[in-house]
Amino acid sequence: VEITVPGSRIRAQTTDVTGVGCPSFDSIIRVFDANGIEIAQNDTSPLNSPCSLIDVNAPGATNLAVGTYYVRVDDFSSSMSPPYLLLLNTFAPGCGDGILQGGEQCDDNNTTDGDGCSSTCTLFDCAPGETLIDVSATGLPVAINDNATSTSTLSVAQTGTLTKFAVVVNITHTYDGDLVLTIDPPAANPVVMSQQIGGSGENYTSTVFSSDSTTPITTGVPPYTGVFAPAPGSFATTVGTSPAGTWTFTVQDNAGSDVGAINSWKVVGCVQP
Repeated sequence: VEITVPGSRIRAQTTDVTGVGCPSFDSIIRVFDANGIEIAQNDTSPLNSPCSLIDVNAPGATNLAVGTYYVRVDDFSSSMSPPYLLLLNTFAPGCGDGILQGGEQCDDNNTTDGDGCSSTCTLFDCAPGETLIDVSATGLPVAINDNATSTSTLSVAQTGTLTKFAVVVNITHTYDGDLVLTIDPPAANPVVMSQQIGGSGENYTSTVFSSDSTTPITTGVPPYTGVFAPAPGSFATTVGTSPAGTWTFTVQDNAGSDVGAINSWKVVGCVQP
């Protein structure tokens, strides 16, 4: 695979010859850089199936440098039984591709206005006199392990009062129904944004939890690309508080067998003096 645009991503998936079902063997996809170093791999997606998927937000397959990359398909049991298809795509950075990238506040896989994420991939037009904040967490990815709690923090310096805000997340995980996502703002009580929904679906990809949205996350489907209101929690008591201080994002995994990672998250909002 040749990457010609810096920051591009790779998506690779194994299927049967119809392009719909899984192959007849337990496939493993591996991606290697030009030096032969493995940078990404996936064995089972969805859970307990012979399919494999390296998605566009998978650690190692994102923000790639220009160069040559190699994709290899193996059989977990060493008894590969062709035929099968390898669906392979590369994606250059750009608004509307469903991939949250530098300079974008949101990306809901389209360039349509009026759906919570604008045609230019912005969330909010702040009122005159208000200040836009857009702060991303560092020190990522953070692993999401079985029956464990993973946390990540970011710090907002801007003082004042939030008039609207959103939390934008990218998570890879092979069973969304295991997860509880919570945000703890600096001046309000923690809010449960999503609670064990999605069943065996995978990932939260460019998922926006917004104080302006009236569409509960429970109405979406994995990977929840789009703009939603948190549920069962609400941002109502966070609007009107100060954003200044430490925000803590927590992902609780409540079952075994499936793991993942917090790959990125940020807070975007409008603050009045």
